[in-house]
Amino acid sequence: MKKSIQTPLVSELRAARLRMGLTQKELSERSALPQSHISNIENEQVDLRLNSLVSLSRQLGMELVLVPKIAVPAVRAIVQEFTHGQPADWDQPMYQLDDDEDDKPDPDIDDRPLFAQVMSPIRSTD
Repeated sequence: MKKSIQTPLVSELRAARLRMGLTQKELSERSALPQSHISNIENEQVDLRLNSLVSLSRQLGMELVLVPKIAVPAVRAIVQEFTHGQPADWDQPMYQLDDDEDDKPDPDIDDRPLFAQVMSPIRSTD
């Protein structure tokens, strides 16, 4: 069977379903897509339509995002580092503050909103 452009997407959807321990029937109930259609998608017997891809992805805890081609390696690295090769748990924060950071504001940083910085009158140094 010739590998199609949708093969990586279908493979990821199936892998995510299996990681979550869902049957096609259970995913069908969650996504409102017929189980037979999910089977046909996973076996690449039908072309995967965008609305089906979005519905299945969301039910499997993923979100579709268009990323500039130049940023793809960075996004892949972030996802791999974040998931450590495990199913993504997007409920945890993507960052953590260092223990040595204090709550004191940095006097060198103007933390006013940008419009306030731009709209501030020019002060005379006289």
